[in-house]
Amino acid sequence: LLPYAYKPFASDPKIILHSGYPRDYECLIQRIEVWSGFMVMWAGIATEDQAKRIVDEHFKNEKTFNAPFGVRTLSKMEKMYNVRASGNPSLWTGPIWGISNYMVFTTMGQLMQSNIDNKLLRIGRLAVNDPLVEKSLRVTQEDHEASAKLGALSNFLLELTSLVDIRGAYLYRVAGVRFIYLAGTLTPDSLDKIPTPYLTNIDMQALVSGRPVTGKTYRQSGKLIKAVYVPLLAQDKLIGLLSIEDDAQDYELLAKLKHQLMLTAAGAFLIVVVASFVIAQTMVRPIRKLVDAAEKIGMGDFSVRYKVSGTDEINFLGQTVNDMAEDIRARDAEIRRMNEAALADARQLYEHVLRAAYSAILTANNDDVLTSENPAAAKLLGDPPAAPTTMSERLAPFPALWEIWREKKTMQPREITIQRDGAELALESNIALLTDHRNEPIGHSLTLVDRTELKRLENELVMRERLAALGELAAGIAHEIRNPLNGIELMLGLVQEDLREKGVMDERFIRIHDEVSRLNSILTEFLAFARPKPLEKTPADLVELTEDAIMLLLPAIEEKQIEIVRRYDSPLPPAVLDPGAIRRVLVNLIKNACEAMPPGGRVYLAIQGPETTGGGFRVEVRDSGPGISPEVRDRIFHPFVTTKSDGTGLGLAIVHKAIVNHGGSISCHNHPEGGACFVVALPV
Repeated sequence: LLPYAYKPFASDPKIILHSGYPRDYECLIQRIEVWSGFMVMWAGIATEDQAKRIVDEHFKNEKTFNAPFGVRTLSKMEKMYNVRASGNPSLWTGPIWGISNYMVFTTMGQLMQSNIDNKLLRIGRLAVNDPLVEKSLRVTQEDHEASAKLGALSNFLLELTSLVDIRGAYLYRVAGVRFIYLAGTLTPDSLDKIPTPYLTNIDMQALVSGRPVTGKTYRQSGKLIKAVYVPLLAQDKLIGLLSIEDDAQDYELLAKLKHQLMLTAAGAFLIVVVASFVIAQTMVRPIRKLVDAAEKIGMGDFSVRYKVSGTDEINFLGQTVNDMAEDIRARDAEIRRMNEAALADARQLYEHVLRAAYSAILTANNDDVLTSENPAAAKLLGDPPAAPTTMSERLAPFPALWEIWREKKTMQPREITIQRDGAELALESNIALLTDHRNEPIGHSLTLVDRTELKRLENELVMRERLAALGELAAGIAHEIRNPLNGIELMLGLVQEDLREKGVMDERFIRIHDEVSRLNSILTEFLAFARPKPLEKTPADLVELTEDAIMLLLPAIEEKQIEIVRRYDSPLPPAVLDPGAIRRVLVNLIKNACEAMPPGGRVYLAIQGPETTGGGFRVEVRDSGPGISPEVRDRIFHPFVTTKSDGTGLGLAIVHKAIVNHGGSISCHNHPEGGACFVVALPV
């Protein structure tokens, strides 16, 4: 009420509320109007504007102001002012009625007390104007007429109290801070019950300034008494005090009614609280359970069900929630099944793509854990001795690959060479970043493409082009040199024959003849390399051709005490080839192996058929010598490349050309156990 206690209320500027006692009945009615109007607003029934309209339209109309102390029931207010109480309106009626009546009783008590005070003040002012009062204050002990004067005043006060129907009146002389009783309505036998004024310092200050004071109620002989004190001044000095008293039984009765009302209101409020609690337990608890079930369903627990125990609205809503949860559960299960099926299809497709991929593909997560490896990777890199768990462990046998993986430079294809089982593999590597559906990195993939065969074919093509040009040059040179060389050899023979007839032998002519023969042999190799004879293929036994080559080289083999270690597949099908050309290839390879070793070495010969290799024949010639240096190994099949001081460098070039003409291939590498190893692959 404070914001509205000191300013115009609503739209009527004439109605101004004030604090303290109500001025009159109209002021009391105004207060009840404000209290009643705002009580409905506090109860949550009406807004502030609606509460003001209730006061303006209803409580200011005396004809409709017929509810007890200005408070109508809420049900009437709902219909009259088109407002709706939240919850059960009857739950608010008791507290509102009790509070409103408490305010009314308090106001009525204040009004009643104010009426008593005004009555006693009027009587006191009337009494102090009587001359007997002033004469009584001036009596002294030496005054022989003192008793008569005081008796006359007492009779006057008795007549006055009897006339106005009040309890009593008493005159006191003020001596410092003491009050001396002079006269009053007391009887001689009750002089021991002279009332003592109940005054505070503030009251004394008011009396000294000439203002009457209304004292507080006090109890005497079991009765509630109200007193008013009127000052008597002489030359602005307080010399006397007239006390006017009356019974306050009506006020006490009103206080008792107010107390009973408070107890009744408290009991009603307690009943309302208990009733609200019971209603809340019977209504809110099912709703709370329903809300909990809905929250769990919203969090994804579709197995939650509300226990339906009736046919009311809450149970109907609970059954609806159960049906909704079951429908969501079924749809969720169907979506999960479809997602799992799609995921399984995608995983199977991914695995099929990996298995079918020609390139080697390995993947690892952000923690370097190896997550997948397709068959092409296992075939290219071989099976590790122990199952690796990380990509670093998988690539550890191949330092070049591990270094590329450590750098993780994505989208930069690089060509590297690795060693596996003594053979060199040319690879193209590429690292790519793997991301999830949120484009967050989840790992990397390593793709390896075997370029070994492509490199071999590229090198072979380059070498063929070079050999073709060199062959034409060599054929022309050999033809131009051989004719004069044949003439020299013929003339040298005729000279030697003439000298033998004359009995003259010169060793110089024999040495010249040997050098001419060696030059003829070199020219023969040149012509064989430049213009090889057409192949005459026929089914032949590779083992037999190998043994023929060994027999041709047997004197040199025995001279160096070289051990021949054979490992042939049995049985071997016949191979379609040119026996003469392949025999020369074998002779050349075995001869080079014997010459590359000191006495007592070993030559390992292995022949594998199509059943072992999966297609074609594989011939391996390996020695136990020092091997071939990398710089020579890369050019070993080029013409004029040799490590022998007296070699022409055409032997392995002729071997390479013969194998290529058969549609095969030949490679060279150093064996892990030592020595050079030549591998010849021939078609079936």
